[in-house]
Amino acid sequence: MIRRNVFRLMTAAIVLSAVMIACDKDKDKNKPDPGNVPGYNSITIEANNVIVNGSGNIATVRAVVFEDYPDFYEVCSAPYQNNRFMLIIRDTVPNVLVMPAKGAFSMDMLSDKNAKITFGELLAYNTAGEAIGYFYNHYYDGVNDIYYNMYFIYTDRNFTVTGVEDNGWYETRCNCTFKKGWNIGYYIEYDGTDELVTTEKPAGINFQWEADVYDYASKLLKQDKIKKFGRGVKGE
Repeated sequence: MIRRNVFRLMTAAIVLSAVMIACDKDKDKNKPDPGNVPGYNSITIEANNVIVNGSGNIATVRAVVFEDYPDFYEVCSAPYQNNRFMLIIRDTVPNVLVMPAKGAFSMDMLSDKNAKITFGELLAYNTAGEAIGYFYNHYYDGVNDIYYNMYFIYTDRNFTVTGVEDNGWYETRCNCTFKKGWNIGYYIEYDGTDELVTTEKPAGINFQWEADVYDYASKLLKQDKIKKFGRGVKGE
C-alpha cells in the first residue's frame, strides 16, 4: 500500500529521509560545469512565473531533505529573481541518508525489494539566510476534483513500482520507472479517494509553481545550520 502521507507531507514541506549536496551551474558561473556523475540520472527543476502567497522577500531557493527535523542537508541552491529559479540536481546520495523504498511503496509493487530512496523539498530563504517558506508545483482541476502534485526523488538503483491496490475506501495505482539517481514524479489524487503515483508527466496539465511564505522566519532552519556533503560522496 502506498503510504499516502508521504506524498501529502511533501506538499507541506515535511519530508521523510535525508540526502546530500548537488550542484547548480548558476551558483558560480566562473567555475567549470563539473557535469553529471557517471551512471546517475540528473534532473533540472525550472520555475517561471512563481505565485507567492504571503509577504516576504525571497532571495534564495534551497533544495533540501530532512534528516531529523530541524536537521537537514542541502541538495543545491540557486538565486530567486523575477519570480523564477533553476536548479540542476545531479549528485549521489550517501547510503546512510536514504531509506528503504518499502517505507513509501508497497513491497508487492517493487521490482527490487532492496531499493532505497529519499525525497527532496524546496525551501525559500530571505537575504538574512532564514527559511521563510517553501515551494511546490501543482495543479487543481476543480471541475473534476483532481489534484496534481510534482515531487522529486533520489533512488540508489534502477527499479519500477507498478500495480494496483484496493485499500478499502480508496484505490492506489502505481506506474513508476525510476532511474538510478534523481527523478521527477507525480502524485495525483482523484476526488479525494483514488490516487495515482507515476513518473509519467500528465498530458495537457499546466502545472503552476507557488511559494507559501510564513509571517515569521524559521530560526531552526537558519542558513548556518545547513549540513552539506562534498560532491560525489557515496557514504556507506
